[in-house]
Amino acid sequence: MRPSLIIPVLLCCLLATTALAHEGEAEETPLEDSLREASLIAIAITATVMAALTYAAVCCTTRVWKKRVFLAMVMPVVAVTALLVVSTAYINAVSETGGPVHWHADFEIYKCGVPVDLVAPTGFVNKVGVSTLHEHGDARMHVEGVVMARSDVDLHAFFEAVGGTLTHGRLVVPTDHGTVEASDGELCGSSAAAVQVFLMTVQEGVIAQRKLALYDRHIIAPESNVPPGDCIIIEFDAEKPRTEHVCESYMAAVRRGDVRGG
Repeated sequence: MRPSLIIPVLLCCLLATTALAHEGEAEETPLEDSLREASLIAIAITATVMAALTYAAVCCTTRVWKKRVFLAMVMPVVAVTALLVVSTAYINAVSETGGPVHWHADFEIYKCGVPVDLVAPTGFVNKVGVSTLHEHGDARMHVEGVVMARSDVDLHAFFEAVGGTLTHGRLVVPTDHGTVEASDGELCGSSAAAVQVFLMTVQEGVIAQRKLALYDRHIIAPESNVPPGDCIIIEFDAEKPRTEHVCESYMAAVRRGDVRGG
């Protein structure tokens, strides 16, 4: 095979291998994840091929073959660059956010009045969740990257990403001491309790609170700082119209005089 044809053939094999790797999976792999995976594999293969071609260039004894090898070295760089540019441009174009975002929302979880802390992150990445939706052990939801659809980063998606569950009437939270679970109708003491979610936002400099009905489908406000980003209080307790709990970031803003309590 001519050296100039090696790289296109390898890249075609790469994309075919990536597609086949996901065939037969229980759930369809999101397009952006497939393109991201293909790009990472392409970079790895390109680095390997470049190393091999560099070695071939050193070993070649004739000027004609050296030119062919150097020409072949250009191909992987052009191919992988084109792949990255096209895939990034396509994802940004079809995403609902029109490109990368960086949103934050603070949250607190209580079961029968007792705080529940999400499992702490471990390892080098220092996060719980996925690249687009995660937590860093800071009681803060992080939405980072390209959001293909806003429904992909609602509260249900966040709890699913961190290994838990939040659906209407059901709460499951992974912690360092095991899994904490709660369902509507179970008891807190002698009283029937329910999963409830309260949202605090800042409106004209004043903290406003409301109880969410379809809480598992709530999408956090597109804000980088908290406040004005959301403060979300998740409680399993007796039914009530308001919560007495407030995120620490909101309390700090009140102490600084940035906002006023509602």
